[in-house]
Amino acid sequence: MSAHLQWMVVRNCSSFLIKRNKQTYSTEPNNLKARNSFRYNGLIHRKTVGVEPAADGKGVVVVIKRRSGRKSGNCHRGGHPWRQGVGLGTGFPLGRLASSVSRACLSLCLHL
Repeated sequence: MSAHLQWMVVRNCSSFLIKRNKQTYSTEPNNLKARNSFRYNGLIHRKTVGVEPAADGKGVVVVIKRRSGRKSGNCHRGGHPWRQGVGLGTGFPLGRLASSVSRACLSLCLHL
């Protein structure tokens, strides 16, 4: 299914939706800004980036969701597929979320 069709299905009836202060937020994984929008949705896109706390409790782990399956045999045709990233504009929210997650882990460790 295309991402736009998935967005039409998920945008109003997702289990991750939170409606507060006349705005709609989303708590799904890999949603960097927690906004309920097509651009930041982590469920419908093939390539997404997310931030999670590390298993040992020190620092954060950057999680990348990619398309599963086998790559096509003719991958060098028509440009440079290895340079197609997740998308522009994910650097600032990613760093911001990573720092907030690491601060939350640090404060949690200090209270224990």
